Amino acid sequence: MMVRLGRSSLHFNDPAGGFEQESYNLEDAISSLIRGAKEYVHLISFSLPAYNQNWYLHAAIEHAVSKGARLEVHANNFTEVNGLISRHRNRGARGWAYSNPEGGIFHIKAIMVDGRKLYLGSANLSENAISESSEWGIISDSPDICMQLESYLRHLEDKGYFTEV
Repeated sequence: MMVRLGRSSLHFNDPAGGFEQESYNLEDAISSLIRGAKEYVHLISFSLPAYNQNWYLHAAIEHAVSKGARLEVHANNFTEVNGLISRHRNRGARGWAYSNPEGGIFHIKAIMVDGRKLYLGSANLSENAISESSEWGIISDSPDICMQLESYLRHLEDKGYFTEV
């Protein structure tokens, strides 16, 4: 199946400062994507430091779930997934931690919103990635990619590579 990348915008995190961007910086673009959720937000990341009370995504996630969007998380670390899901479990949040029986890590970095919009890029969702590292990401309207990524995550769940938190 060929997937199509719809209307897209490119965003950078520039720790050196001064890089001219046509759109938001990466942190603002990701936050805006999440805040715009109506049905659900699906965070997919290797690193998910929600234990940090000052994590840059807490406010955007709180905004989305307070408007009724449900939260789903697939990430590498059980403790990190559990920490975030615990904050929103009373609103139906669900999360899965990578438990690859063969070893290895889960290294995908994406955010899907409402099965249509998504972030794909190099940045983990960590503070270091968004504030100290040179990173890039695409925000796109692509139901095709969202559908394929959801299908891949369910495949990994079915094969025992994820454990629900």
